[in-house]
Order: sequence, then C-alpha cells, then structure tokens
Amino acid sequence: PNGLLVKDGKLIVGGWAKEQNADGSTKVAGQLFTLDLKTKEQSFITKELLGNLDGIEVDAHGHYLVSDWFNGKVFHVTEDGKATTLLSMKQGTADHAFIAEKNLL
Repeated sequence: PNGLLVKDGKLIVGGWAKEQNADGSTKVAGQLFTLDLKTKEQSFITKELLGNLDGIEVDAHGHYLVSDWFNGKVFHVTEDGKATTLLSMKQGTADHAFIAEKNLL
C-alpha cells in the first residue's frame, strides 16, 4: 500500500503491486481498496488494475481522486469503482490536495 485515507470508518488504500522493478515499475498494477477499521474486512473499490497508486483525496461528491506515481496519471474513481483518467502528467505524480470550495485539485 502507498496512498492512505480514512473515510467513514474505513481505511482507503492505494495499492502498489508486490513485485517492483528497479525503475519503480511493477509487473502487475495496484487497485484501490478499503479496509474496515473495526472488522478488518477488505474489499476492492476498483475491479480493474489501475497503477502504482499514491495520493488519494475525496472530491465534493464523495468520489476519489487518485494519483498513479509511475505513469503520472490522476484518476477520478466513483464509489462503485469506475475509474476515468482526469490528467496525464509526468512520472512522480504523487500526493495532492483537493479544495472543494474552489473545485481545485
């Protein structure tokens, strides 16, 4: 795990694959998942593999803004797991903030 965020009694985790190459790439991408802080039950938010997930924030609608460090992408992920690419930037895109009042990432 890399990106972490607590929301509604759950730890939201940005997964980073287990087998990492020297350049930071991985053979299998990570997923966004939750870990219930009381029951320790784990469930996946994204059904598909996304990337080397790093920063996680919640937008004004309760959805997630998630960065992929290796590929430089920022995803919008709905609570039901649908992911769309918002931005494509350079490698190293990591932690970020979201200011809801200004709708600013």
